[in-house]
Amino acid sequence: MNPNYLLVGTLFLAGLLTFAAGILELVGAIRSRSWPSVVGVVSKSKLVSVVNRRSNRTSTTWKPEILYTFTFNGAALKGNVVAFGLDSLSMSKAWAASYVDRYPVGRQISVFVDPDDTSSSVLEPGLTFKATTSTAIGMVFLVLASWFALHM
Repeated sequence: MNPNYLLVGTLFLAGLLTFAAGILELVGAIRSRSWPSVVGVVSKSKLVSVVNRRSNRTSTTWKPEILYTFTFNGAALKGNVVAFGLDSLSMSKAWAASYVDRYPVGRQISVFVDPDDTSSSVLEPGLTFKATTSTAIGMVFLVLASWFALHM
């Protein structure tokens, strides 16, 4: 088997899966602008380190871990999504800490809940730059796969 076909196939599959996941995230982000909001309470708020090991280098990035509780239509529920796309990003300690500072434990917050699927909730509804990341990365992989396929 020609290794170029394997490269093109891998790039195409990775691009397609990443792009599809990104589109689903974008749709959720856009839909969340019309979700009703309820009052919730932050139950956990902390920085989580993410250790990245590549070759002989190790680096650390950070993620905020924000958990919250709320009641919707009489049901006690929990959520952990701050903004669409945020959970897939690792960031600097200062940036992640800004979310932890914004949502300290015990703070009353507005929680936006999908009325059709109450397991989906978010604190910062709508489309953000963070929500477009997967779609953009998927597009890059698809373009690269196409370019390699055309030049084989």
